[in-house]
Amino acid sequence: ALQGVVVSGPNKDSSEKKERRKKKANPNESNDEKLNRFMLLETTD
Repeated sequence: ALQGVVVSGPNKDSSEKKERRKKKANPNESNDEKLNRFMLLETTD
């Protein structure tokens, strides 16, 4: 039963929020990592 919930749409949203929270929780992220994420966002658009 739980696995069906994990696959559903709303939980995908909450996992994305968790990812954002993880990124926020890492203020010491290097500029290279920030640049890499920016480049990824640019290329996937």
